[in-house]
Amino acid sequence: MSTQGTIDTARVDVAVVIAALGGFVLSALIGAQVLGASALYMLNVPMIVAGLVIAASMRFLPLRANQLGPVFLGPVFLGITIGIFVGLYMALLDQHALFTRWVDWGSFQTGDADDFLGTAFAYLVDGNFATPRGRVISNLLYAGLLDLGNMDVRIATWPLAAALAVAIALFATDCWRSFGPVAGAIAAYMAIDYGQDHLGGISTEIPGFLLGLLGTQLILRATRFGNWQGFLIGIAILTLALLTRMGALFILPTLLMWSIWGLGISRPRSFMIPTAGIVLIIGLFAANSSITREVVPDSAGGFVNAADSWYATVVEGQLALGERSEEDVIPVTRWRQIYLDNPGLEELPSAEMSARKADIIVSAVLDHPLAAVVGSVREIGIYLFKFKILRSIEIKPLRFLCYFLIMTGLVASIIAWRRGDRGTAAMLTVSFGAILASQPFLYGGESRVPAPTFGFLIALAAAGTGPLVSRLQNLLRLPNMAQSMSVSKTGAMRDAIAFTLAMLVIGTAFYGYQSGRSWLSRGADLDCPERLRFAANLDSFRAIGPGTPLDRNGAASRKALIQEMDASSSRLVAFSFNAPDHRFEPMERMLESLTRPVRVGYGLRLAPGGERTIVYAPIDDRAGLIQGCATVTDIGIELR
Repeated sequence: MSTQGTIDTARVDVAVVIAALGGFVLSALIGAQVLGASALYMLNVPMIVAGLVIAASMRFLPLRANQLGPVFLGPVFLGITIGIFVGLYMALLDQHALFTRWVDWGSFQTGDADDFLGTAFAYLVDGNFATPRGRVISNLLYAGLLDLGNMDVRIATWPLAAALAVAIALFATDCWRSFGPVAGAIAAYMAIDYGQDHLGGISTEIPGFLLGLLGTQLILRATRFGNWQGFLIGIAILTLALLTRMGALFILPTLLMWSIWGLGISRPRSFMIPTAGIVLIIGLFAANSSITREVVPDSAGGFVNAADSWYATVVEGQLALGERSEEDVIPVTRWRQIYLDNPGLEELPSAEMSARKADIIVSAVLDHPLAAVVGSVREIGIYLFKFKILRSIEIKPLRFLCYFLIMTGLVASIIAWRRGDRGTAAMLTVSFGAILASQPFLYGGESRVPAPTFGFLIALAAAGTGPLVSRLQNLLRLPNMAQSMSVSKTGAMRDAIAFTLAMLVIGTAFYGYQSGRSWLSRGADLDCPERLRFAANLDSFRAIGPGTPLDRNGAASRKALIQEMDASSSRLVAFSFNAPDHRFEPMERMLESLTRPVRVGYGLRLAPGGERTIVYAPIDDRAGLIQGCATVTDIGIELR
């Protein structure tokens, strides 16, 4: 019995979205009550096992075109599985107050995520903010989510997680349709594994990855059916993804050049596609620059810190040529080398620093051209042959498996291209080349930079899975699980869902843009002479202390965000969030002194400077948004 069939995709697409959202909501509601905290770190392996079980089970379902069978139930089951794993991850992180790359105690943002949280708050208060990065879509997106959530920090990350579950479900089931059910399971695993590194954090990776998956999916579908309108929409969304999270920018010009002959449009009309694409890209970059100048007045542009990576690549070449010694450079965070070699650079205003960086890069390349070339080749080699291409996958056997599938997909695509496939096979081949060629300009970002373009690598892995599974089945005489399904060309519903989801993200960012300064006039009209206005949302606080799940018995292996507090005080106390060692103070000292639970959460100083703070309050029946006047003390901020 074959798994191949034909079905109108609209019903399947709607069912997949409902299944993904249903699985997400179900696991979010009950997941943390059923599973313990350790389950958070075991979600990678079960995902691929569950996907493969689904793929295998579809072989034994009866096929009836346009009704139940593999062409309907398979994608729906995969969608609900994806929703369950994403929702379960968020539930475990939040309810068990766990820590990840960006989050401590389930909600407190750390590192770059803390910076994005602070800039979003600052924009809501002041209507502008300061950042050396320049890219503002994520800042405005989180400002919109925080405003809609009434400054509830934990709420801000949940809508993006739900949207990501839908995007992964759409992308994985599209891979299922193109390359078979096992390929769909592999695509789901790789996407979820990457997303888990960043879920819960207020950073650029999740919105960049989300928009990137949606744009890549539209481009893949447009490639399959020669749909130039869908291709241009996909290019626009992929551009927004790259403006949200800097990535392999060579992907855009490469795809536009490929479209001249790859979409099957007759000349001279085929030349109109890249022309329209260039206009779209320039327009989006110009709009982003205009908004950036408005909301970040001191910004020097959208990619201010990109020069750090370019300089590091030249330094790598100098090391390889023996022009510099290891003792002369930073061992790990080598993208900081530009500041070490140019004292005072980091203290310059953003515009002046950007101009100075440009001069430094030009001088470095002109003075050391061979080092620039050697460093670039070295970076490409490390990325490709030392498996940095999949650095985000921490389980090495699975990393090697996915790498092997990507390489298999690349070889299969090259062979298919040589045999005349100028569509999907050629597009996947040239996009991989563009990603590879971009690596010298993306030093040190192997686990974060891929966010907007990771979908192309996933698609390559899926393309390698189909023929590989087919050969294994023939060799081992296994049931057939490799065939793709034949779908109708009318995939307007799937494209509409992807486009709508992308526009919801951008629309939320636009809402955030419109919400600047809104917090200055919100709530009580407080007169605070020589004091700071303060706001906090006690709904977003969590109880810590005796009689709660977050007592000291669970704190021994964790690092804290706080130093000490007086638990018996009836007043609210906030400690500065700027202490450099705030994540390395043991929680036990504070917890041991507690005689009753306290609420712990974020607060906001409604004043120029907008420094983030952590607020502590005795647990009681109060909830919702509170505001007041604050006085700076030696230990932090005291609320009256």
